[in-house]
Amino acid sequence: MGYKNKRDTLMKSLDFVTVDYGLIENTRLLIKSIEDTVDTTKYDYMINLVWQYDNTQERLKKDVREKNLIAEFGKKKNINLVEGCDQSNKTVNTSAECGNVLSWPSTYGYQGYQKGTLAGNREYVCYVDTDSFFVSKNWIDLYIEKADENFFSASRFDNGKHFRTKHRRDDIGMAWAHLFMIKRKNLKDNNLLPDCSWRDTNGNITLFAHKNDLSYYIFPMHASSHAYTCINHIKYNGRPDKKHKFLLDLKGDISISESGTFLHFHQQRGNRKTGSDYKRNIGQITDWYKEHYG
Repeated sequence: MGYKNKRDTLMKSLDFVTVDYGLIENTRLLIKSIEDTVDTTKYDYMINLVWQYDNTQERLKKDVREKNLIAEFGKKKNINLVEGCDQSNKTVNTSAECGNVLSWPSTYGYQGYQKGTLAGNREYVCYVDTDSFFVSKNWIDLYIEKADENFFSASRFDNGKHFRTKHRRDDIGMAWAHLFMIKRKNLKDNNLLPDCSWRDTNGNITLFAHKNDLSYYIFPMHASSHAYTCINHIKYNGRPDKKHKFLLDLKGDISISESGTFLHFHQQRGNRKTGSDYKRNIGQITDWYKEHYG
C-alpha cells in the first residue's frame, strides 16, 4: 500500500510492532526515538503498541494499564494501542520443535507480536523491542533497503549453540525480533506470523528462509553478551566520541551500518529489570538521549 505526501510523492508505509510489558519508561524512549528519526515526508508509519497485563499485580492490572497508556499515548495519531495478553499465569510454556522450551515471557511475547502484526496493513512490518531505541536518522533507509533486497533484515543473529539444545539441525540459529524488518507481503504470501516453533520468538521466520533458500541480511553488531554465538558480532575498534562511548559502556547490543554508523541500541534483558536499579539506569539513558538527540 502506497501513500502520498503533500508534494504528491509516493511514500513507503510501515507498521512498527512492539510489545510493552509494563515498563513505560522504556516504551516512552523508544517512541521518542522513532519520532525523532523517521522522516515523515518519506514514510507513513503507525506504531502498533501491544500492551500486556497481569491481573495478579496491582500496577499491571488490565484497567490500570489501559488507563495509564491512554493517558500517555492516547492522543498521538501515530500510535495504535493494541490490547495484548493476560500474563497472570506464569506456568505456561512453549516447546519448540528444536527442543527449546520457552517460558512465559516468550510464550506471551509471540502472542503479542501476532496481535500487533494483525493490527496493521502497511507495506513493511518492523518488529522492535521496547527496551531499545534508535540513534541515527538513516537507520530506516538502510533496514528497508536490505529488506527490499532480501527476505528480511535484522539486527542480531545467534547460532544454534546459543540455545543449548541437543537437536540443533545443522546448527541453524535465528534472527531476533530486537529489530527486524520484513515486507508484509512476505508474511502474507507464506502464511507467516511470529511464533516460538523454532528457537525463540520470530525464529520460525528464520527457519522458513533456510528451508526455502531465501537470503536475509544481518547488520554488523557490537554485542555485549553471548558474543561467541552472535554470528554478526564485530568488535568496535573505532575511536568513539563522548556521545558514543556512553553506549559502548552500557550493557547492550549496538546495531552498526557497514560504514560504522551507530543505528540502534538494545538493552540486555531491559524488559525484565525493575526497581531502583532500573529507574536509575533508564533515567541515565533518557538524560543522555535528550542531551544528544532530544
